[in-house]
Amino acid sequence: VFRPDFRGAEMDDSTLYVDNRMIGATLPGTFFRIDVQPGPRVVSSSATGSTRLKVDTRADELYFVRLNVAGGNSRLVLVDAETAKRTIRECCALMENWAPGQRPLLR
Repeated sequence: VFRPDFRGAEMDDSTLYVDNRMIGATLPGTFFRIDVQPGPRVVSSSATGSTRLKVDTRADELYFVRLNVAGGNSRLVLVDAETAKRTIRECCALMENWAPGQRPLLR
């Protein structure tokens, strides 16, 4: 799950969940790599508003989900691998799982 919003634009946290398991809080220019078991998964995010995306995952496949946060509302979209990889290389730093309210050390 990657959040390519412009750094410094909106610093609103958006808490990320997979199957109701909290992954961490996101910031612009960050991404999480999340390992899941094959099968139907629900990725959700909550800022002021919340959003959900259902993804039917298969073994040994990668899925890229783009998270956008604007005006406190979050939106999740499944993105093709080439577009996602290019965007991640240009914008994003890998995040470890961390709790809402914490701030990462961004380079």
